[in-house]
Amino acid sequence: MRPAVPTAAAALALGLAFVACGGGDDLAENLLEDQINDALGSEGDFDLDIGQDASLPEGFPDDVPVPSLDVQSSTSAVEGGEQIFSVAFVGGGDVLAVADGLRNRFRAQGWDVGDDFSQEADGMRTEGFNASQGDREAVVIVSATQDGQVAVSMVVNQPAG
Repeated sequence: MRPAVPTAAAALALGLAFVACGGGDDLAENLLEDQINDALGSEGDFDLDIGQDASLPEGFPDDVPVPSLDVQSSTSAVEGGEQIFSVAFVGGGDVLAVADGLRNRFRAQGWDVGDDFSQEADGMRTEGFNASQGDREAVVIVSATQDGQVAVSMVVNQPAG
C-alpha cells in the first residue's frame, strides 16, 4: 500500500483544509492558487474553494462517501501523476456516529477500511481511518470542534487522468 498522502501538494492541501475556517475571499483564494501552481511548476495543477459557497472539487470520485455536513473548503491538486482531493466538512452531529457511518459507507462501496484510530483529550473526541480500493486511498479524520460541532477532513488520492 502506498502512503496515503505522498506529495508536498497533498500535505499542503490537507493543511489548507484544516485551517480554512472562514468565508472565502476570491482574490486571496486566486492568489494562493497561483502561488501553489507556480510551486508545482509544469508538473502540477492546484484548485482551491473556501467558504460558504465551497463545494466538492471538480472530478471528486462519485463512489467516495461524504458526510451530510457543509463543505467548508476543498482542494484539488495534480502532481507527479497523482490526483489529490482534500475536503473539509463541518456541521452538527456526534463524532463517533459520523465516523462509524462513514466507515460503513466506505465498506459498502467496496473500500478496504483499516488503520482505525481514536483519541479523546480534554473532552474532545477524534476518530479516523484509512481506506483503500485498488490504487486509490483515502484518509478520514472526524473530530469535535470547540463550538460543539463535528469537523471531517478527508483526503483522497488516485492516479491522475
